[in-house]
Amino acid sequence: MWNQFQTDAYDGMLSEIITITGDNGDPIHAYFSRP
Repeated sequence: MWNQFQTDAYDGMLSEIITITGDNGDPIHAYFSRP
């Protein structure tokens, strides 16, 4: 039937720009995203 599909589940994504400390303290800018 048409009403057997689950439509109330959250399907979002979180994205941000982060800074990771690299060798010799150099900043590395990275794009981080997760469901």
